[in-house]
Amino acid sequence: LVNDRKEMARPLPFIMFDDATKKWVIGPEAQSFLKKISNDITVICVVGPYRTGKSFLLNRFRGEQQGFVLGDSVQACTQGIWIWGETVRKNGKEFLLLDTEGLGDYKNDQDYDTRIFALSILLSSGLIFNKIGVIEEKSLRELSLVLEISNMIKKSNDEVAGESFPHLYFVCRDAFLRLETRDKKPMSADEYIESVLAPHATSRWGQEHQRLKESIRNLFPYRKCFMLARPTDDDDQLRNVHLLPYESLKPTFRTKCEELMEDLALHTDVFSMHTTLKRFPLNGEEFCKLAQSYVACFNDGSIPSIQRSFDEICQNSAENAVAASVDLYRSLMTLTSDGQPILPETLEDMHFELSKDAMELFVNSAKGEDGLINEYTGRLLVQLERHYEDTCRHNDVRAESRCKESSASFALFLQDLMDQTKASNLFLDTHEGAIHNLHLHVQEAETILSNFLSEVRSCSWHSLHPHFQAQLQDIIQGQTDELNIQVEVRRLEAIKKAQVMMEIFYLMCISGNKDAAHDG
Repeated sequence: LVNDRKEMARPLPFIMFDDATKKWVIGPEAQSFLKKISNDITVICVVGPYRTGKSFLLNRFRGEQQGFVLGDSVQACTQGIWIWGETVRKNGKEFLLLDTEGLGDYKNDQDYDTRIFALSILLSSGLIFNKIGVIEEKSLRELSLVLEISNMIKKSNDEVAGESFPHLYFVCRDAFLRLETRDKKPMSADEYIESVLAPHATSRWGQEHQRLKESIRNLFPYRKCFMLARPTDDDDQLRNVHLLPYESLKPTFRTKCEELMEDLALHTDVFSMHTTLKRFPLNGEEFCKLAQSYVACFNDGSIPSIQRSFDEICQNSAENAVAASVDLYRSLMTLTSDGQPILPETLEDMHFELSKDAMELFVNSAKGEDGLINEYTGRLLVQLERHYEDTCRHNDVRAESRCKESSASFALFLQDLMDQTKASNLFLDTHEGAIHNLHLHVQEAETILSNFLSEVRSCSWHSLHPHFQAQLQDIIQGQTDELNIQVEVRRLEAIKKAQVMMEIFYLMCISGNKDAAHDG
């Protein structure tokens, strides 16, 4: 990611107006860049009349003299809104820098400027309003777009819109005004701008002017003002100030410029969306989706709604969080590669622990109000349970297959033993020898069975499922019973043969033919 950003360390067209289609578009390079930023972002945007050195301020925030394009003619250099293709890290925050087309360009109408200004406000957490000279009551008319945007927000019924508005920085360039009160007492730049924005019942500029100041005060509760002297007294150098070494600029200019950069880095908040109860920071991809939502509103002629756009971001965030959490669970909730089944209690423990991990990932990733989070939490749990059940079914198939293999293996042992029993000569010279031989075969069968059952109990799949265990035991018992029957048949046959021999011997003794009987 760092290498990708380094390669893109240049201005990228972010939001542009396509003259051919008459639509606002998001630049593909900017989209690609933003989607790679997974951290929360802080956005600084500069607006103001064209040809006033807006781009210079953004370059200085980066600690550079060049980067965003500066020009020395009356033509506006920046078209639309551009984004610097690398984030700037300061004070533990990751900053995005937006440069905007200058307001008041003769080629653009007021509707175009309103949209540029509206997007600048809606997509920044720190907004710099840059102008040449000081801001006086009459020059506030340059900010009349704020009144239109304020009316726009009211029409969209965004009750918490103001909570999502940026910090506002008034930057007065080439300022020579001595800051003092009417009674000649010194005043700070912040005190000065507050006096300009204060309501005046007797103002000669009328009620609309008063509404403008009220809109600025309401939409931008955090306001700062910085007065920057001319960086150089040489007019030729002033036109190419970005080509001069920073250290060669006036110390008074550099001091105020650095104070501005420090305040921006320190006090500008992470870009966030606000609801009535919560505040949700956005990452690069979510910021891009928010910009797309606002642009879509402009293109279809509707009024951008912060709440509606935020709801879309939250829903998308929750969907992505569910998908990522399920992927994490599925990647770890797997059976072994050796084909052996897993004990049910082991699977259950795995499911419990991995579900906790998946839920933690979801909670840390999803954004939105409690109702939305609860809804998607339910969806996540359903998917996790479904995958767990699928895993259990596959595990059952493995267990059943393993039980069948084991029972078949034992059946071969028993069959071999029975074959040996059938082939054995059970009719030895004495009845006792026959019975002894039978007992040896029964003991051998019992030893084989005992060893097999010990092997079964040592395997992890032994207690996998009661019905599989019962099935295995039934097979074993049936085969063992068959062996015992065979052995009993042989025993009875031997006893019967011995009885027959005794009867023959007895009859021969009675008939007096003992020698013949003995020979027989």
